Amino acid sequence: MRSIPAKELSLENFDQYGSFSRLINPDKVSVGPAIHEFFCDQLVYYTASTSPVGISTSRVLKRPVVVDTTEIHRCGEVILPLGGDVYIHVGPRSDIDDPPYEKFELFRVPQGTAVYMRPGTWHFAAFPCTQDCVNVMVLLPERTYANDCIVAHIPKDRQIRLAE
Repeated sequence: MRSIPAKELSLENFDQYGSFSRLINPDKVSVGPAIHEFFCDQLVYYTASTSPVGISTSRVLKRPVVVDTTEIHRCGEVILPLGGDVYIHVGPRSDIDDPPYEKFELFRVPQGTAVYMRPGTWHFAAFPCTQDCVNVMVLLPERTYANDCIVAHIPKDRQIRLAE
């Protein structure tokens, strides 16, 4: 049996095999405000039968759990909280111009639990439950945030918040 040392992961050492990205506290360019930064397509992988999938990070900061914004895609989305439990809101598929705000629900997602949201499910950035900051891994087809994302700002009288 041969013994070999483990190499440090670097672009030069790993390039011939693939790519990598630091998902927790990434140091890449992000979109969105600091309370829920989105680090787009940090890593992209190709499957045999679908379009490329982007692995992104959403870094969310502690804030009141008030759902005032929501979004929808024609594709599904997977989230995986890496650094703590989070709350997410979801709503059933509907006409893009008429989100069913009265049917939105809040869920607590434990750290390390992957959640798949079907195409057309209303949702937006997660809320940390107790931590000041949580990194959430997001899987979407590459560039979904740029070409398949409709955002709706919820009227104040239709917003929801976490019950105390």
